[in-house]
Amino acid sequence: MSKASPWGSPMRAPACMESQLGVVRYRRDGTMLLSASSLNSRTWGGSIWVFKDPTGAPNESLCTAGVQTETSIADAAWVLERGILVAADSGAVELWELLDNESLLVNKFTKYEHDDIVTSVSVFPGGTLAVSGSKDFSVQIWDLSQKTPLKAYKAHSGQVNCVSTCPGKEDVFLSCGEDKRVLLWDTRNPKPAKSINVCASNVSPTYVIWHPNKDDTFACGMWQ
Repeated sequence: MSKASPWGSPMRAPACMESQLGVVRYRRDGTMLLSASSLNSRTWGGSIWVFKDPTGAPNESLCTAGVQTETSIADAAWVLERGILVAADSGAVELWELLDNESLLVNKFTKYEHDDIVTSVSVFPGGTLAVSGSKDFSVQIWDLSQKTPLKAYKAHSGQVNCVSTCPGKEDVFLSCGEDKRVLLWDTRNPKPAKSINVCASNVSPTYVIWHPNKDDTFACGMWQ
């Protein structure tokens, strides 16, 4: 951990954490990623925090690393061991990397390919590709190694609530949206999106997540 500041948090981390806690994601070794946000005047601000010992959260003085972000964070995901992919309210997708013995978060890119809030991000198993979903009804495939967007798709007729990549497959992912549909995507196909009938007509899918070890099993959260 980096040297502590007079306020208790590491010198390279923000002095204090915002009041609204958001995304929680765990790395394979148990390290926890936590986001926070708050409304300042008329704009939302946010931050990212890393805790090697999750029991220390949300105490700023016990974090390993932290950084202030320009807007609040809708979603985040680990990229292999040191990367953090962020879905921002500004419409940006951001990639951060842990450096200096994981005490420093450095921005690797910030890209504005969506026309509205980015609601969800998910990383493919190899760690070089990712997918994002947005309130602009689209999903976007990203090449993280080249720091560039690859292709955008628009098959939903409402905002995309969540995306989830398939374990063991670099071309397959799920999405769900406000149009009450869950779509199964295979980017190798000319028409990559196929609707899955998992929702009753009076409910909306809000979240999808693939089983971490099975490519034929996923869970879906609903709102009525």
